[in-house]
Amino acid sequence: MRTVILDIGRDNLADPDARRGVEDTLRMLGTLGSKVGIVSGDDHRVVVDLERVRLDGVACSDNDPEPRTPKAILGLLLRIGANPQDTTFVSGRPDGVRAGMDAGVETIGIGPAMQDVVDLRKAGAGRVVSHVTDIVAAVQ
Repeated sequence: MRTVILDIGRDNLADPDARRGVEDTLRMLGTLGSKVGIVSGDDHRVVVDLERVRLDGVACSDNDPEPRTPKAILGLLLRIGANPQDTTFVSGRPDGVRAGMDAGVETIGIGPAMQDVVDLRKAGAGRVVSHVTDIVAAVQ
């Protein structure tokens, strides 16, 4: 079973269309049988904002002071019974990409702008998608 962990924050959910894209992507991944988790530098309220989305696990700033670290990512995988070899970590932040790479999981960057792509590739992302809805195809 594939596990997909998204690195998101309130800024990713501020725009209603962006929030819908995140929610639709998380629901689709769950429907396809993936375990789904969230890593966020924000507190747990970031996931409360997500409507009708099943999450297998969450690492937020109020339960881990540094949720975007390899240790936190691996801890989340352990809590949800996921294998790092079967996990994809998705982040739009260079520090998130580095954390995913250092945790030993497949890591995909997400960045709509060309500079985002350059920065995410420099951080180690082997692939970069331009929109959250592209994640489903990227992990299949």
